[in-house]
Amino acid sequence: MEGIITQCFNRNLFILKIMGLYPTSENRSLHRIFGYIIYTLAMWPQFVLTLVRLSRDGIEDYSFISAAIAFVTIKLLYLLINCDDLATCINYFDRKFERGWNVRQREIVDMYVTKCRSFCTVFFFGIALGLFGWVVTVRLQSYCTKFPLDIWSPSTCESQPGLYFYLYAICIIAVFYASIACAAIDTVASGLLYLVVGQIEVLKESLENLDINVKEEIINRSENGSNIKNTYTYIVRCILHYNDIRNFTQTYENCFSGLLFTQFSEGIMTIGLCCLEIIKACIFLVLYVFLNNLFCILLFQVYFFCYFGTLLVEEHNTVPRAIYMSKWYECTKDCKKLLLVLMECSKKPLVLNAGKIVELSLETFTAILKSSYSVICVLRSN
Repeated sequence: MEGIITQCFNRNLFILKIMGLYPTSENRSLHRIFGYIIYTLAMWPQFVLTLVRLSRDGIEDYSFISAAIAFVTIKLLYLLINCDDLATCINYFDRKFERGWNVRQREIVDMYVTKCRSFCTVFFFGIALGLFGWVVTVRLQSYCTKFPLDIWSPSTCESQPGLYFYLYAICIIAVFYASIACAAIDTVASGLLYLVVGQIEVLKESLENLDINVKEEIINRSENGSNIKNTYTYIVRCILHYNDIRNFTQTYENCFSGLLFTQFSEGIMTIGLCCLEIIKACIFLVLYVFLNNLFCILLFQVYFFCYFGTLLVEEHNTVPRAIYMSKWYECTKDCKKLLLVLMECSKKPLVLNAGKIVELSLETFTAILKSSYSVICVLRSN
């Protein structure tokens, strides 16, 4: 049977490998050089031209797209530098959480895998099609006179059409690369967070049905020894499982902390700027619909991380209750001590941070929306 990572993220990891953003098992050094070359050719020409345009003309209409691409440029550079950490994080999950489950635990894992695959598919194509669709619109209001991104051009379309189409191709490549790469990595990052929540559910099932699970193991494995010994061993495995969950969340934070902080910073700027353009474009139906679609994508890019972070905290906080709901009173003194240790350890909050500063929570999502609204008010007043 395929592993959890393969079932959920096989397509995403394949795309990241093609783009050089995920290391291969062979020729890692050459593949990293390949990744830097592709990244530089795809992202930096438009990034430099955007900076030149902003320094000369300031912020104009639809500059939020260029702002988003600028943040994505930094985000993907961080991913490229830390691609080995991404591989370490994924390999850790595959190694630690691919263990034997009983029927009830298997159902929990399958449920989370199914939901994760559905979410990843919708989210992936939503981001990819939504952002890349910006190029197809060709500004709508100024067909063949402006670029999809706010980049600097030394001449107009009429005077030098060849240069215009060359610069336009730079914009297309940048948006295509950025949208596909972000769609792949964002679904992996948020999906891993959701799968960890599933592992906490499995741990809770192991603890709540402690006596039943021990008896089933004795029958299925035809193990020798007393029920007391098998109960003690099973609780030790539950503690190891809990430690694996905590260690993975630390590995996850080390891997994605900078990436998530960049994502949240991007959200504050681009969501506010996008809302401002929606207000301006309400008289143009097609453009209005497109901007609303893009706004939803920018919103959900931030929301899913915050929601899964909150879900992780809430599920983790119910672990002591799962221990209490088990038949701990039938256990021996040594087993009770182990359960007490696990209960005390689980009282420490399991909170993930972006940039070691901002918590992944719905409160953070609310704060981002408030900051975006402040951006709207400041720009409208000016």
